[in-house]
Amino acid sequence: MSQLKTGAMTAVAGNQGVAPISEDIEVIVIESSPATKGGITLFSGHPGRSLIVVNNSGVTINVWPATGGYIGDGAQNAALTVKAVTGRGIHFTCYTPDKWAHTDVQWG
Repeated sequence: MSQLKTGAMTAVAGNQGVAPISEDIEVIVIESSPATKGGITLFSGHPGRSLIVVNNSGVTINVWPATGGYIGDGAQNAALTVKAVTGRGIHFTCYTPDKWAHTDVQWG
């Protein structure tokens, strides 16, 4: 089995569009975040694409869809709040263009 392409980044204070995730990453580990509830933005999704977000920042972050997108049952452009939980991550799967499902997963 091949290893997943993993990257690390810092969540950034702001709104949708901040700290965009590179489309070639399969696992992104959030190493730090400002205390002002930082966030990251998913790339435009196409069906079958998936990504795991692991929040190791110690604070809750926001994960936004790309502009015009959806996460779960949320409204268009609405962020998903992701707590920092050791050993856990969120698995995002795109099931239709720019619509992402999400589930908790064990990580690490």
